[in-house]
Amino acid sequence: MTAEPDGPEDRLRRFATIWSRAVFPVTSTSLTRPEFEEQLLPLARRLSEALRARSFEAETPKEVGAALVGAHCTDPDALARSLDCVDAYLVLYCGEDGPQEELRTRCSRLQHAMAAGFAQELRERTLAEQEAIAQAALRAQGVVAQALHASEARFRAVFEGAAIGIGIADLEGNILQVNGALVRMFGGGEQAVRGRNVSEWTHADDAPQVWRLYDELVRGEREHYHVEKAFYRPDGTVLWTNLTVSLLRDADGQPQYQLALMEDTTERRLLNLRLRYEATHDALTGLPTAPCSSNAWRRSWPPGRASASACATWTWTASRPSTTASGTRPATGCSSRSPTASSPARPRPARWSPGSAVTSSWR
Repeated sequence: MTAEPDGPEDRLRRFATIWSRAVFPVTSTSLTRPEFEEQLLPLARRLSEALRARSFEAETPKEVGAALVGAHCTDPDALARSLDCVDAYLVLYCGEDGPQEELRTRCSRLQHAMAAGFAQELRERTLAEQEAIAQAALRAQGVVAQALHASEARFRAVFEGAAIGIGIADLEGNILQVNGALVRMFGGGEQAVRGRNVSEWTHADDAPQVWRLYDELVRGEREHYHVEKAFYRPDGTVLWTNLTVSLLRDADGQPQYQLALMEDTTERRLLNLRLRYEATHDALTGLPTAPCSSNAWRRSWPPGRASASACATWTWTASRPSTTASGTRPATGCSSRSPTASSPARPRPARWSPGSAVTSSWR
């Protein structure tokens, strides 16, 4: 509907235009200025009707003030500029030909009611937003607490249920926490392990770089290192481990703790030594076998004496030697020099000395 020039509707729209231009700069809205003007036009119409009504009703201007808050006119300047526009232009554009004095008085009461409605709605909205923020914070806190509890439960399960030893110490080397696997490795109670300092766990077989790497880690110069290290148990036995030590930092990136992971390799080490011994020693006599024994025997042969090839090494068979037709047993062995027919070969009794093989020379 097109408003008649200088008619009531045209004058009402001009009032809404002035109002929107005054308030729009201080309004937090995504609307354009003409769209914002269309949003204020119904409010201007309600103020115009309240101005010309026979009796004054404060509820209408209060609702208009509350509607300003709903239109995101929450800045204090938005209320001040709205009241200035109502005071200066409402009677001029919407008062028509009524008594000016009464209209001025009614306009003042409308402004007071608008301010009251604006303040009440703004307070309720602020309280509602604060309550929503508080509820959101509580929900977030609950989610964080649940996540933290779940994280701690997972860490505790990994820490206590791990098959490898885990220990946590401060940068001074004081052991703060150990798991059950580490306690079982060392034997004794948990307090016996926790009451110690890392510097007490030295061993004669420690490689020179072990403690150099440790010093670099606690100074923050490296994040982790991995070594093979031996420890003394409380009962005096030796514990061999694959040791991995990592540096734990705080939220600011500063070194705070050190985390040690220990894998018990004692049984594996003993097994390797046993297999190496069995591979280089005779199962029946326990003596070194070739090439280990022959090499050691040659190295121990005095200079200037007969060479090692001048002697025969006895080779003992699993079965009992058979008897020849003449009733004698053949010699079990070989020589680099064959016996002659006129001089039958007779082996000497085997002789042995530490570091040599069982040998016998032919007469």
